[in-house]
Amino acid sequence: MLLYYYITPFAWEATTKRITYLVVVSLLIGSGCGGGGSVAGGCQQTSSNSNSPQPSPTTILDGAVAQQLIIKFKPDTIACTPAGIALLSSTTHVSLEFVRTMSGDACVVKQSADSADNLLQGQKTLKEYPAVEYLELDAVMKAL
Repeated sequence: MLLYYYITPFAWEATTKRITYLVVVSLLIGSGCGGGGSVAGGCQQTSSNSNSPQPSPTTILDGAVAQQLIIKFKPDTIACTPAGIALLSSTTHVSLEFVRTMSGDACVVKQSADSADNLLQGQKTLKEYPAVEYLELDAVMKAL
């Protein structure tokens, strides 16, 4: 005998919400973030009191490091395009990769180096380059 079970739209919505909630909770627990979200359990806690910009994380892969930067060029110097960033990279000998253009004609680029010291040295070199108006770390800004 074949039995059919009918679920009303409301019951279906409630069921899918419960399943979604259970999946999220199980993922958090599986990643060590269950039971209060302790830092020792592997969860990151962010301070809500900090109004300073949070720099983008430095990526470390096989001894190499990378950081996203915001660079604005002086008018009529370097174009904020993949070709313009490639030209800047070859001229300054700083490993750069075009990410995207921002409003205000600034560029987001990814800088790579073999060490954190070389990353900082490359940023110093870029800041001193005559066509660069300003350079800063790509960071999330928080309102005061």
